[in-house]
Amino acid sequence: MSDDQQPTHRRPMSYLRSIRARIMLGFLTLIAGICLMSAVSYSGFGTVTKEFETFRQLNQRATSVLELDRRVSEVQRYVSIFSYTGHDSVADRTFAVVGSIEEQLVAIRSLLKNPQDVERVNRLDGHLKTYRDTFSQAYEQRKIRKVLEEQDYPRVRRQVEEALQNYRNASGRRDRLGERAYVEISELEENLFSYMLQLDAYPLEQSLEKLKVLQRDLAESSRPQATFLYQALGGMHRLAIRIMQATRSFLYLTGVVMAGEALEFSHVSTSLRESILAEMNPVIALIQTNTRQTQTFNLVFSLMCILFGLVFSMAVGLSIARPIQAVAGTLLKLSRGEKTEIPGVERSDEIGMMAQAAGVFAKRNEETEQLLKRAQTLTRELDLSKKELERSNTEMEQFVYTVSHDLKSPVVTSMGFIGMMKVFAEQGKLEDALNKLPTLEKANQRMSELINDLLDLSRVGRADTEHEFLNMDEILENVQLHATGLLEKYPADLTISKNLPNIRGNETRVAQVFDNLMSNALKYTSLTPSPTIKIGGFQDENGTRFFVKDNGPGIPKRHHDRVFGLFQRLDVSIEGTGIGLAIVKKVMKTHNGSVWIESEGDGGGCTFWLQFPPYGDKADAPPA
Repeated sequence: MSDDQQPTHRRPMSYLRSIRARIMLGFLTLIAGICLMSAVSYSGFGTVTKEFETFRQLNQRATSVLELDRRVSEVQRYVSIFSYTGHDSVADRTFAVVGSIEEQLVAIRSLLKNPQDVERVNRLDGHLKTYRDTFSQAYEQRKIRKVLEEQDYPRVRRQVEEALQNYRNASGRRDRLGERAYVEISELEENLFSYMLQLDAYPLEQSLEKLKVLQRDLAESSRPQATFLYQALGGMHRLAIRIMQATRSFLYLTGVVMAGEALEFSHVSTSLRESILAEMNPVIALIQTNTRQTQTFNLVFSLMCILFGLVFSMAVGLSIARPIQAVAGTLLKLSRGEKTEIPGVERSDEIGMMAQAAGVFAKRNEETEQLLKRAQTLTRELDLSKKELERSNTEMEQFVYTVSHDLKSPVVTSMGFIGMMKVFAEQGKLEDALNKLPTLEKANQRMSELINDLLDLSRVGRADTEHEFLNMDEILENVQLHATGLLEKYPADLTISKNLPNIRGNETRVAQVFDNLMSNALKYTSLTPSPTIKIGGFQDENGTRFFVKDNGPGIPKRHHDRVFGLFQRLDVSIEGTGIGLAIVKKVMKTHNGSVWIESEGDGGGCTFWLQFPPYGDKADAPPA
């Protein structure tokens, strides 16, 4: 708009002539049709919803029955484990799962209405009770065998050893019967252990037959020691027979009786599931019919609404779109800073109002240009501030680097002092000089360790910045190999999970993180009677997590943040410089990750968590 152009006087806009009224009329017509379609759809989908609720209930019953088979399979697996291990925890877990199945049967019974299905559930309950009672018997037999193994067997074995030792002392080492008894007793013990582990009865039965022959030969001997040995071997023979009987008993109960009950349970549950599925078929057919009818109506009415919408949009386009397009073109020119006349100012509808607004927009162009210049100035100032911050960071890194080198000066001074002490030793003060040498040398060694760690800390984020795809199984395998010497010094049960998730990062620094955490765990768990360390990882929605868990003394919560600072050591009796965890934190920061601790202290162990982000733009994509 030119400077001398003034808005013309317009009559008050009539609502009926306004664009809003015309559009409102069309939309009201369309909304009325949509309401009619919604009412019919609501009625149809209401029916479908009722039928679907019935289907959902039937599906819930079928799912519950299917869950029964899974739980029974789980019980069978626990029973198999118990047969070989005899652990009470496995037996407790078996009883707990059986109890949960019983509760699930009660819940299923409450959902059933068919008398035949209720009768099937009752049969399942009967099979489950028989299964539970049989397992109780097997559990008792397994306990009997455990008592025989852990209590009776050591006592009988001592008796046999004492009797054999007395016989061999009395008859001499070259006595053939004594040598034979020693060999056959050793063979019997080996086969008995093999039977308890592998359940192979044939070698044990052969040893028992040889033991009978040996007993007969001992019975013919006139030595009193032979009589004692004969009696001791009889006790061992009876004990082996009792162990075999107890083993065969619980194997029969678990492998025959309980397996049969499990098969019967699965057969009845299958028939129950098929009965429920048969009830679901008519419901599914009814849902499909109602859904098709509702879809057909919605499709026809939707096509009618679309046709009306097309006609309405064409009418609106002819009377509204073209004038709006003209005003929009004018606004586009004004946005580029051009000056032009504004069309449509003579209209008395909303388009005329837009033309008036375009005039206001033209007046604001000049103000916008001024604001843009100001924004450019602020951007340049921000760039200068950013460069200043980068310079400050560079100076800070140089400071740390310089300080770490300056720390070497005391080392040189101390070593000079050691040379002076050696001179004193040559002057005759040998004992005093030598008493101080180990302390000074140890101090120099520690100062060198501090210098090396500070140098390493200063390089994190400044060197080795290339990130790549890392195979964490290989990384941790190399870390464990490099820690062989430390493992010999601090023996521990180290477990590293396999098939760990891979990440992107710097290989040297990531390996350094796990090396520092593993070394830290080995040193502090050395105070624990049975040190154990576990390393594992997994992926979640936020990226990749790894953990290093130990059963050491732990770290109180109040020290969780402090231990990541420089020279922070909770126990000064443990060797180290107090810089390792600071390096870990800085490496994780350069990888856009994080590190934190889970520990309560008081001997509860400690877990270090590492969070790596998802694959970013710092490395190439992993190989296909």
